[in-house]
Formats: sequence, C-alpha cells, structure tokens
Amino acid sequence: MENSKDTYDVEQALDEADLLAEIFDAPCCNLAGCKHLKWTAYTYLVDLPSRMNGNKLEFLAGYSWGYEEDENGPQRLLPLEVLTEKDWEKHVKSVFR
Repeated sequence: MENSKDTYDVEQALDEADLLAEIFDAPCCNLAGCKHLKWTAYTYLVDLPSRMNGNKLEFLAGYSWGYEEDENGPQRLLPLEVLTEKDWEKHVKSVFR
C-alpha cells in the first residue's frame, strides 16, 4: 500500500486489515419544541490507540454532512465536506474534556 502524509487510501487499508468501517446516521425529526434545526455530523476514521502506534488516537480521514428541518420535517441536506486533521484536532478536544 502506498502511503504519504498527503494521501492515504483508507478503503485499501481497511481491506488489507480485513476491517469493515460502518456508520449509521440519519435525520431523526426531533425539533424538541424548536421551529428550526440545523444539524451537522462530524465523522472521523481514526487509528485507535495501541502499542503499534505509541498508544495515540490518530486522525486518518473525515467528513461532515448535515441537514436542516422545520415543523414539516427535513428540508434540505447540508453539503458534504472533507475534514482535515486540523478539524479533528478541534473536535477531539471536546471528546476528552
């Protein structure tokens, strides 16, 4: 597998490791009394801490997506965006507060 700091073939890496990445998420129509909801999901594929990587939780890839809804249900999808390691560094801080 060819790998550099700028590119990483996640699909190939998961296939070679015989791992399947699965993500389940969908709009839930849960305004909780509000008139409008803008919801964004931030999804990251990470390398879990192990002796092989110095027990570090490391970013591999990421993306965000979302939707807006009102009292009539979901109204529009937000654009899919590729996330960077800088995005991960901002979000991971909130996980370990």
